[in-house]
Amino acid sequence: MPRPKTAAEEDSCARKIIATLARRAYRGDVTDLDQQRLFAFYQDGRRTGHFERGIQKALQRILAGPKFAFHVERDPAGVAPGTVYRISDLELASRLSFFVWSEGPDDALRAVAAAGKLHEPAELDRQIDRMLADPRANSLVTNFAFQWLNVGRMDNIVPDPILYPDFDRDLRAHGPTVRAMTAVLALRGPGGEGVWVDEHIALGHRRFGFLKGPPDHLAAVLRYDGFVDALRDAGLDSAPWTVEGDFTFKSGVEAAEKLLRESSQITALACANDDMAAGAMLALHRAGLEIPSAISVTGFDDTPMSEIIWPPLTTVRQPIKDLAERAVHLLFETNGQVQREEVPHSLVVRESTAPPNKFRAA
Repeated sequence: MPRPKTAAEEDSCARKIIATLARRAYRGDVTDLDQQRLFAFYQDGRRTGHFERGIQKALQRILAGPKFAFHVERDPAGVAPGTVYRISDLELASRLSFFVWSEGPDDALRAVAAAGKLHEPAELDRQIDRMLADPRANSLVTNFAFQWLNVGRMDNIVPDPILYPDFDRDLRAHGPTVRAMTAVLALRGPGGEGVWVDEHIALGHRRFGFLKGPPDHLAAVLRYDGFVDALRDAGLDSAPWTVEGDFTFKSGVEAAEKLLRESSQITALACANDDMAAGAMLALHRAGLEIPSAISVTGFDDTPMSEIIWPPLTTVRQPIKDLAERAVHLLFETNGQVQREEVPHSLVVRESTAPPNKFRAA
């Protein structure tokens, strides 16, 4: 916007500048009262100086405002304490942009939110795909993932020499390379939940149970969401019977026991990881249920344990070796620039799964 040439143009120009700055700084949450207050700061600066001084005063007020400094989400009027409610589209836009980009929403995201359309599933998917394709999404790896994985603490951790006898100073010296590799390793692939669901539907299963991981663990959430999406894609709209665990063997036992008390109708049980699956199998054995003749059980991760428990566990294998090898190549091929590639999961079929009884030949 060009500088106003006359005093008569200054107020109109100042209002436009202030409205644009406030809309971006306050992430779309700008009221008429906000603009009036900011314009008063502009006027104060203009009286004691010049046009630029007035804009400077208004900008200082914007940056000092709680709407810029804090991420505020207001409870809707009349909502009782403890009530679950949907946040506004503008609040959703702010959450989404800070998660994916580590910064406020852009004009396109704000416009969709202001129109009240961001909460619509199709529009939300479109915006997420657009944001992930933007270079700013790199911060999802370099910022969020680094904090989530505690990468910044690598230099301060002293591994147990008995458990990690090969760890030495030379390996620690490669810490920056590991951090660079983490930034490069934005490899992603189709979730293993899809291959699990496809296999079990082909076997004839229609009544599914799922032992979930902890709700604050990203992998646990993604595995369950992927499982439900795969069921929906297969034309099965009914949600699976679910019980929550914490990825441990013990929680698998307890979750499976609770699931058996609540429902005796499931013919196939998926577990968020192999440890929980092993615990579930113990609970099923205790209940006198044969695996897989009475119920099929599947894990996730393909840990060494999955081959030695009885019966050997059908499980989703994550291509860890492929991921690691591709990450090393990407590190040198891309000079540390984030690049996304798809590396699919696979289902390792062992003896813990079979068709449900009514589909078997006599």
